[in-house]
Amino acid sequence: MNKILDFLYHISPELIAVILGGIFIQLFFVRRANEAELINFLIKELDELRTDALEYWNLDCSKLDQKPRARILEQKIKGAFKSLASDLNHYSSRYHKKLEHEKLMSEVADACTGGQFEGATRPSEPARYIMVINTINRIKSELMRRKL
Repeated sequence: MNKILDFLYHISPELIAVILGGIFIQLFFVRRANEAELINFLIKELDELRTDALEYWNLDCSKLDQKPRARILEQKIKGAFKSLASDLNHYSSRYHKKLEHEKLMSEVADACTGGQFEGATRPSEPARYIMVINTINRIKSELMRRKL
């Protein structure tokens, strides 16, 4: 029994160090995995916004049958901005990452809602979609850079 206690006495500091090190490493990797999951969610939301903007700017609102769909997409686009802004604020505060998301989101809002957004007789404007793609891709690349 004495030999076992002597052995444990000499090995216990190393065991404690290994256990504590394992806990800290595990917490670090869980935090990184959670951050990566949140970034994936944000990218998915940006892709949905891009899809809605594509559909919206290709609708011709001068035709009566397309106006109801345009009104639905307008509300979805405006709601997506608020949701993304809130989620980006959460990301920045939770992971203490400086992300210029206010500036980037204002660029996305200008691209998606500029021109004749909510115009009663707005013609289709496919060229605006290129602006939407460029601004959304800037946010996505910034998020992907932080994920790596």
